[in-house]
Amino acid sequence: MELYKTNSQWFQIFKYSGQNIMNVQNSKVLDVRANRDKEAQEIIVWKRHNGLNQRWKILYLDQKEEEPTKGLDSDSGLYRNRPFRIQTRLPSKRVITAHR
Repeated sequence: MELYKTNSQWFQIFKYSGQNIMNVQNSKVLDVRANRDKEAQEIIVWKRHNGLNQRWKILYLDQKEEEPTKGLDSDSGLYRNRPFRIQTRLPSKRVITAHR
């Protein structure tokens, strides 16, 4: 996975669907490469097979019990203006880290 300035093209737009983070155009999903549950393992976009290495849990960092005031973004399936981590469902429960 690499970081680029946003240009709002289809290859940069994903939604949370079930336990997958899926590209809106081609339905490929974020995938922990080779199903290897180890530190610094590469995240790729791959055809969905729904293995543990393609399942993610969104963890919102605020601990409020009430519903967010900004609302749910129906296109992405995420709440607006709420920080979150993207966590693998592999046993280690590692999270995606952006490198400088």
